[in-house]
Amino acid sequence: MVRRLGVQLRGGFPIAGLRTNYAIYISNGPELNAVEEDGDIALEGIEAEGFGSDNDDQKTYGGRFAIFPLTGLELALSAATGKATVTSLVDEEAETRESLGSEQARDYDVIGADFSWNYRLFNIRGEFVKTEIGAANIGTSASEAATWETWYAQASYRLGLTKWELIARYTDFDSPHDSEDQQQWALGVDYLFASNVIGKVGYELNDGLKGADTDDDRVLVQFSYGF
Repeated sequence: MVRRLGVQLRGGFPIAGLRTNYAIYISNGPELNAVEEDGDIALEGIEAEGFGSDNDDQKTYGGRFAIFPLTGLELALSAATGKATVTSLVDEEAETRESLGSEQARDYDVIGADFSWNYRLFNIRGEFVKTEIGAANIGTSASEAATWETWYAQASYRLGLTKWELIARYTDFDSPHDSEDQQQWALGVDYLFASNVIGKVGYELNDGLKGADTDDDRVLVQFSYGF
């Protein structure tokens, strides 16, 4: 059965003469993956791509509140909470993936903070996100809790009245698994075909566990269209 992804309410109001905005929502919750290695089971990752179905019937509630203390400066806090369930188990030795059902739902909590500052042709932005998944003591995927943390800072510069923009970004990602930890510098160039159509070319210098995919540098070519 296919269900809606979720619903959201957005708005804004003044506080002491300052502009604010907010968003609150309810949506289908994320799904979790677990991995089995040498007889031990651990949480591997979170799938939260906006599912059209809700396999575990768990919902997520969240919101974001932002304030504009200065012209061009936005400061915001966000949070989400709910339940999430492991829906697949990966056996790394056998290289198989098993779909799971009726697993114990775990606590799912996310907190975040972000900012954006526009000054003439410059933009500086950044974000911090922490995700916590609770433990489960029953079921095939019973395992301990896990935490993911990441943050980034980015600066961009618009080349005068042209449609070209230069980007530089630093990101740090901390996972329960050493093979997924990563520090990254990224350099890129954007071309704005229109206000909602952007072409992007970037190069990532990645520093992760030696021999892991997270240690490989990458060249990216993207085309983005916003509705």
